[in-house]
Amino acid sequence: MARARAQQQDWYAVLGIEPGAGATEVKAAHRRLAREWHPDTNAAPEAHMRMREINRAREVLLDPVARGQFDRARRAEAAVEARRRTAQETPVHTIHIRATRPQAKPAGEPAPTDQARQEPRPGRHSRGSYNAEPDFARDWYAFLGVSAQATAGEIRAAMGRKAMSMQGTPVSAVEVARRTAELRAAQATIGNPAARAAYDRARKNGRDPREKG
Repeated sequence: MARARAQQQDWYAVLGIEPGAGATEVKAAHRRLAREWHPDTNAAPEAHMRMREINRAREVLLDPVARGQFDRARRAEAAVEARRRTAQETPVHTIHIRATRPQAKPAGEPAPTDQARQEPRPGRHSRGSYNAEPDFARDWYAFLGVSAQATAGEIRAAMGRKAMSMQGTPVSAVEVARRTAELRAAQATIGNPAARAAYDRARKNGRDPREKG
């Protein structure tokens, strides 16, 4: 019972003390808060509830067994929250690439047809859709210039350098879109922990993880 209730509340926060506080500090904090919140001297509607929390915090933190259970549960919850935040971390790199203006056609030269205007886009982008989905068909570690053992921070730094190197480059609008798509695909593939794990397994097994069977 003590463990279940301890997991529902941060008893250190209730008493306003640090997790490493000793018994003397726990008792002192309890006395100070009890004088402030005891219903005999505090007519606030929440006084009864606050006093119950203050008493419960003292009970848990002065009991070595209950406090040990609470500390373990508190650390486990913190670890789960840290993993959740890491999984949701999706850094975005803004890319600024200057596109060159198309050169004017000499007088009398026929205008290009619609088919001629469409430049081929190889692979997964052949339909003209530059989405940010994982792409397992390319070596993104080599693309970013990092090793397969690179940390998440090293990958983010490499992506930042890649984006910076692309700034101010005089290229066509189509090339701008292609380079932007490459960087986004790299981010979606090895910048996301879950996608990176699947990508690494595919590289190790020598096949595309999207294949069935």
